[in-house]
Amino acid sequence: MPVVAKIVIFLLWVNFVPALANLIWGDRFTTPVDGGLLWFDKRPIFGPNKTIRGIILSTLGATAIFPLLGPIWWLASIAALLAMAGDLLSSFIKRRFNLSSGRTVVVLDQIFESLFPALFLSLFLSLTVMQVAIILLCFMPVSFLGSFFWNYITYRPPQENYPRIIRSPVRFREWRSCHTPLARWQGMLNLTSFLSNQVCLTSFFKMTGLYEAGISNTLNVQVEEKTFYLPTLPDAFDHFRILLLTDLHLDGLENLTEILIEKLQAIDVDLCLIGGDIRMKTYGPIAPCLRHLRRLIPHI
Repeated sequence: MPVVAKIVIFLLWVNFVPALANLIWGDRFTTPVDGGLLWFDKRPIFGPNKTIRGIILSTLGATAIFPLLGPIWWLASIAALLAMAGDLLSSFIKRRFNLSSGRTVVVLDQIFESLFPALFLSLFLSLTVMQVAIILLCFMPVSFLGSFFWNYITYRPPQENYPRIIRSPVRFREWRSCHTPLARWQGMLNLTSFLSNQVCLTSFFKMTGLYEAGISNTLNVQVEEKTFYLPTLPDAFDHFRILLLTDLHLDGLENLTEILIEKLQAIDVDLCLIGGDIRMKTYGPIAPCLRHLRRLIPHI
């Protein structure tokens, strides 16, 4: 692979790491680089989106792929720090022009974060002026389009004057759940759920011997009856029986639907309410869950 292409890939990765961290951890560990201080113009120095977490993780992420640039690991680390310094300079300039934090400005957002590390790497990798220019010309449009796409799917409100704050982990999970996943790798598309459920919780319960006991306990479906006395209830609703089915997670365990059907056949009710959660996973197609639900409903 040409060295120019390697550097462009390296720079794209370094600048993507903070966005990836925001997707995984959200608002946690987001101490601003400027500490919330104001410049002489009474505006933020860099803004709240430039965090210590982003700089640290970008540097570590760059160090992790240092073989892309050669055998010297600290070369990648310094290049990443220079890229972050260029990003901070862009933010500093935007704040001076009273541009809001997070607003994209073409060229300004990409020029310094690619120019600084490219010039530094040219000293060690013997890059020509033409190669540095090619790096900038390749990086800037790809970075801009990538940033535009990322912000579009993670921060765009569903409608004008949307009252809630759009957070990237929630938005990306919503966006992902509406698309067919990539077969066997679908769990990895939902990184937070994969790490918390598949890796941490499942592994922990299996090692402690509680996994099978938990499944057995889940399949031991219990029917609990509650009687409510309401003085103002109309006579038509006297002895009215309501069945509430909640937290079914129909696609979570095998034989769960069969057990529920067996339980339902012995229950006589006037009304059935089905509450969430109906499915187990928070991503991927809902068709398997709906198939279980279609089998269940006729027996209510």
